[in-house]
Amino acid sequence: MSAKRLNIWIYMCVFWLLLYGACYAYFAYCESTVAEILETLLPVALGIPAVVLAAGFSRRNSYLQALRDLWQSLIPAVQSAIQYTHLTPPTRSDFVQTQTALSSAIDELRGVFKNVPQRGGAVGLYPYEDLKDIVKAISWLGYETNFRTAQAVETRRCITRAWQNMHHAMLGEFDRDVPINPVSKYLEGESSEIDDLIDGSVHDNDIEQ
Repeated sequence: MSAKRLNIWIYMCVFWLLLYGACYAYFAYCESTVAEILETLLPVALGIPAVVLAAGFSRRNSYLQALRDLWQSLIPAVQSAIQYTHLTPPTRSDFVQTQTALSSAIDELRGVFKNVPQRGGAVGLYPYEDLKDIVKAISWLGYETNFRTAQAVETRRCITRAWQNMHHAMLGEFDRDVPINPVSKYLEGESSEIDDLIDGSVHDNDIEQ
């Protein structure tokens, strides 16, 4: 269950409780016997949203766990596709291994996300088409003697951009917080030891043991 749908369930439960409370207050003010009935049914009225919310949070937790499992399969699959473009040339075994990982990730993603509804289409659209494009790119690049060496760099750039688009979109499905104690050289406004090492401005005696 997505966070948006869970919020809808929460709003519905709050609305139910407010409506029930308003009805009870109205009939109690009118000194109607309905107020006594509503008071008798109060445990049931409170139990309904409790059950709904418990089911909603349970489904939300299952959804997040499915996302984490998908993430653990998706990242290695895409990274294998990127590394594939560095091979000169890749073997048939490399090709089969990369395509198998990508194809498995495509089907695993179907188990987490439904197809996007399309007007006039019963099946709908695959939610992250860029993943299929990465498979297409690896197939086009080829392997062994058919490997398009001259196009490997540009293919890698296209795969990276496709992954960045997916990466940004899918991270929005997770519940994430800003870390309490982030570590970043950009926050400190100075270069890191590794930057100094690459620039040649650090020596052995400068590195703390």
